[in-house]
Amino acid sequence: TGKVLGKELQRTMPALRGAFARLVPPFEAATDVSVVRIFEERDAYRQYVGKENEWSIGLWAPMRRELVILSQGKDRDQTLEIIRHEGFHQYLFYATGMAENAMWFNEGHACFFESAEVDAKGRVDLPENGRVSHLMDHLDAAAGLLPKILQADRSAFYGGSDQQRSLNYTTAWALVYFLRKGVPAEKLTAYGGILDTYLKQLRDTKDGAAATAAAFEGVSMQKFQNDFTDFWK
Repeated sequence: TGKVLGKELQRTMPALRGAFARLVPPFEAATDVSVVRIFEERDAYRQYVGKENEWSIGLWAPMRRELVILSQGKDRDQTLEIIRHEGFHQYLFYATGMAENAMWFNEGHACFFESAEVDAKGRVDLPENGRVSHLMDHLDAAAGLLPKILQADRSAFYGGSDQQRSLNYTTAWALVYFLRKGVPAEKLTAYGGILDTYLKQLRDTKDGAAATAAAFEGVSMQKFQNDFTDFWK
């Protein structure tokens, strides 16, 4: 299983890295080696990541400079989904000069890449993922959550109940999907510069909260929430 998974990662990760870089161009050329550590046993994984993260099944550990994954056994697709998600965190850490990114941008894009499909020629497609059914069941709640998600720090995003954390992830994914695909498709030009402004300000300030404030400056949040809801309906 490990050998097959290793070959799959060697085939797909370079293409995914290219897709990451196309949407989030690196501030400077990176030369770091991207390490992936995969555990077979849950107890060993939990011991390695610590009590604070034992609820997870994968994470980017910046202090160790490692992508740490719990293998999902025979469910290779789920293991790869986790690696694609956490792999974006790993890429973003280096691409933005180790700046502390806003949670909505970081987790939203990581979820956006979960469903990435790489064909035989290395082309990457980014379809909707399984979170869409969860979103449809809680669309009004997700739209109402947007202002809090944009302001959420790590403790706010990951804290609370499992249900709240799950909705936080789904809302961040739906927000990034809306900005990446919905805004150009619906020609919502008022929001067209949000992501570019965020990255420019992050490069200048190294502050995810300040970059978010600049990116959404002048945006009517009520109208944004309505347009978000209309798109997903």
